[in-house]
Amino acid sequence: MSESTRTARPLDGLAAMLLRRPGLFTAAAILLHGALWWLVQIAFSPNLPLDMIEQLAWGREWQLVYYKHPPLSAWTLEALVRLFGNRQEILFLSGPAFVALTMWAVWRLGRRVADPRAAALAALALTGTIYYGFTSPEFNHNVAQYPFFALLPLALHRAMQGDRIADWALVGLWTALGLYAKYSAALPVVAAGLFLIAHPRGRAALRRPGPYVAAAIALLVLVPHLYALWQIDFLPFRFPVERAGAAREGLDHLTNPARFLLAQLLAVLGTLVLVGLTMGRGNAPMASEGTPPESIAEKRFNRAFVLALGLGPFALALAIDAVTGLRFRSMWGAAFFPLLALAVFVVRPPVPTPARGRRFIAMWLLLLGAGLAAFAGKAVLDPWLKGTGSRIHFPGPAVAAAMAESWRTLAPDRPLRIVAGSEWVAGNIAFYGPAQGPQRPSVFIDASRVKSPWI
Repeated sequence: MSESTRTARPLDGLAAMLLRRPGLFTAAAILLHGALWWLVQIAFSPNLPLDMIEQLAWGREWQLVYYKHPPLSAWTLEALVRLFGNRQEILFLSGPAFVALTMWAVWRLGRRVADPRAAALAALALTGTIYYGFTSPEFNHNVAQYPFFALLPLALHRAMQGDRIADWALVGLWTALGLYAKYSAALPVVAAGLFLIAHPRGRAALRRPGPYVAAAIALLVLVPHLYALWQIDFLPFRFPVERAGAAREGLDHLTNPARFLLAQLLAVLGTLVLVGLTMGRGNAPMASEGTPPESIAEKRFNRAFVLALGLGPFALALAIDAVTGLRFRSMWGAAFFPLLALAVFVVRPPVPTPARGRRFIAMWLLLLGAGLAAFAGKAVLDPWLKGTGSRIHFPGPAVAAAMAESWRTLAPDRPLRIVAGSEWVAGNIAFYGPAQGPQRPSVFIDASRVKSPWI
């Protein structure tokens, strides 16, 4: 038996499972994706990365807003610490779990607008986007907003189809929680609003109570956060502008969006490759002769909906970049593409034949393995290439132990309650010190009361 035959046999079985039981295949693939990204962090990250240390410094205080960002990611990590203690292997689950939730929401929306096999392919194609793999282990505000770019369209589609108040309530809830994750989650909300205004079915929905129930629930959930923002003079809105830098010349209004667009195309290249492997002769048209008019209308609605909600937020970001001329960082596009493959499939449905299924699965496994290998390779090689390693090589536990010993010498009868310094060093001392959960020290960030109002 040849080597190629032995390799093809397991792929034949997987391709058959994808075609015959796409729901089971999708669930297994999502679990595999999440488990491997969790395990690779445990194996190759001896220390928490910068953004997670920062979130823990913030989350310890349960604030409604922080000086750079809204609170959802910080609350998520703090909740895990309160439940399981200062165990970084548990915290490493946060990124893979949020990515898995995103993939599940894409699958569920795909089941509503396409056939089950296309839905499976659309969800699994996320593995080809770098944001859902290589960069996802550093759980931060970008990762925290991922699910809401898929959950909001899922709830909105259900609401527009069934006009149930419970679905409209979910639209409002996902809107608010997305904004609690990161303010760029406003873009799918704007895209949804424009779709409701532009599409006849959306305008019909606006004549019923549902959208206003959604808006009321979103506002109700956001009121405490908005009040907290007002109290600190909307400080987090200055952070992205300062970090991006203003336009220096008129040409920046063209070159900066072009750079941002190119960076995103490179980031989603693997997804586009996976989508391309499902294409070929025999792709079904959107509607064929003899199709009932109701079915044609539904397909047209689904196509318009997925294109608006799937590509609209990124189009809005490019428009904002062009108008302002700011130099958007490439990671700011991280949440924009969960519906990319689905947007292609509602225009050009895939034809998942056994041969194409094998090629898709082989490429999916290759991309998944390449991402894991790149993460592990960077962790192993960074100390050799940089001389000092990266943040995950920082000796946080040793530094925290040394500080705890020094404090016991200086004040043997008093617990260490506050550590002043940079978020990185002071945050490591607070998290890796002997105190657990809410008993660990507060971090006095840069000894600044603006950054640390809890002191």
